[in-house]
Amino acid sequence: MEVYQSSLFVKIKEIVYGVAGGAVLALILSWFLRWEIALAAGIAVLLLSILFALFFNNIKIVVDGDSFSVHRGSKEKHRFNLSEVGISALIKTTDGDSDCALSVTQANGEMTNIDCSMLGARRFNRLLDTLGVTDPEPEKIKTIMKGSK
Repeated sequence: MEVYQSSLFVKIKEIVYGVAGGAVLALILSWFLRWEIALAAGIAVLLLSILFALFFNNIKIVVDGDSFSVHRGSKEKHRFNLSEVGISALIKTTDGDSDCALSVTQANGEMTNIDCSMLGARRFNRLLDTLGVTDPEPEKIKTIMKGSK
């Protein structure tokens, strides 16, 4: 049995984003509202981001023999039998940040998309190896500057 859990680095990054978002929100609101209300709104955003990073967005994927299960928070959301599903992966990287997702297609054609970004790129690649998914197609993002051909 192998267990893949959310990366500590990704959790810390999400909390830092929450701190920055709360500070920016408090600063902007302080121009329009009393500072107590602005501070309360900023603290609320900070607390919500911590709550989401540590509990709600937390992912755990357990691969046990011929099955794997996906847990969000403390609840099991999905359970699949590996011999009855097709699995494909999507890894999208922009500016050093990776979005990772699994698409699980069941025998009846029902498709389930699982956001695995909280695992981090290394753990996601190890999960793909364990599941037997080979060489996911990278999504290429082409940036074109305005005025150039």
